[in-house]
Amino acid sequence: MGIDLRTGKRTLAAGGTVLAAGGGGVAWWLLRGDEAEAGGRPWEAEPLAHYDEGTAPPPLWGPVNLGSIGVPDARIPAPLPVRDLVVAPAEGGRLRAYDVRTGRARWTSRTAGLTGGPLAVSDDTVLTVDSKGVLHALNAQNGKERWKAPAAEAATLLAVDGEAVYIATRGGELRAVALTSQTSLWTVPSPVRTSEKNPAAAAVADGRLVVCGEDGQVVALDTARGKTLWGPARHGTTALAPAVADGTVYLGGRSLTALTLSTGEKKWSQPSGGGHGWGAPVVAKDVVYAVDTTDLSARRTDDGTDAWTLTFASEDSSQDAPVIAGNSVWAGAGEAGSRGVAAVDTRGGRLAWPYTQGTEGRGALSAAGNRVFMLHNRTLTAMPVF
Repeated sequence: MGIDLRTGKRTLAAGGTVLAAGGGGVAWWLLRGDEAEAGGRPWEAEPLAHYDEGTAPPPLWGPVNLGSIGVPDARIPAPLPVRDLVVAPAEGGRLRAYDVRTGRARWTSRTAGLTGGPLAVSDDTVLTVDSKGVLHALNAQNGKERWKAPAAEAATLLAVDGEAVYIATRGGELRAVALTSQTSLWTVPSPVRTSEKNPAAAAVADGRLVVCGEDGQVVALDTARGKTLWGPARHGTTALAPAVADGTVYLGGRSLTALTLSTGEKKWSQPSGGGHGWGAPVVAKDVVYAVDTTDLSARRTDDGTDAWTLTFASEDSSQDAPVIAGNSVWAGAGEAGSRGVAAVDTRGGRLAWPYTQGTEGRGALSAAGNRVFMLHNRTLTAMPVF
């Protein structure tokens, strides 16, 4: 049996060809800061006390029309939550920030574009790259430029930590740029394949930069020097974002695999049950969530055993990571989320509701402040969680 995401009804999953997937991320900075410690986060939405299974609630706001973005759909980044704002694409390949509570536009950048997608350094700074490879740091509250690094020669922003932003250069190298001085800390030839057309995906934690190349090869580098510590080893056929939690890196691909972050030693591996393989994973509360061809699966982080699995009735998928918010996990339906999303209850794997705007187009997800932000067909919508 499967779930038709357009109707919420159960259907037969015939021939092993139905599938779904999703993508996005979590705003880590919501777990820190003075207001978080004081228990006051006024930008948070009130989660739903209950929901009608199979029926999507009204959006908190949106859809907001983003206009003609000016870059190929395949390169449009997911919305980026930054404290009380969400940053999304705007006309001409620029960035625009919207109030998370109302969807009202707060600022539009005039200097930076979308090449490589934006990253949040903290709850007050957004990093982005323009079409010339210049790295820009923007004040998250007003969009004004804090600093720029013209020598970065950046093609893609990979990851950021408290010391540096890690980039793939236009020359096929990996580079660390210091956040304080905006100078290069190190530059090394990339041990995995990456390009502007097919960029690598990465995660950083505990002094390790884990990079997945466009051909599915995965490598870990020392963030201090750029030295390769383990890998490369092939885990799939395309660049899938790794997930890192508690000293473990989780990878999609031919198998859903858990490796020790420091050494690359395999902890466990769950082979794919379908032809498309596992998509990118996301981790929350000792559970790793990922889509395996037709199934959204919740696996225990300690040994990879199945907590629950839900089959979607959809004929294609993206391989982006699902998004976790409250007691819900969200996954996109159709290639690159083109057919909307499904909200699934993490407490047992039941479909809470499908949500679609009735038109097809590229989709991407992110979450923060008890909201899920859905970029779909060049519109931006904020949905409630439970």
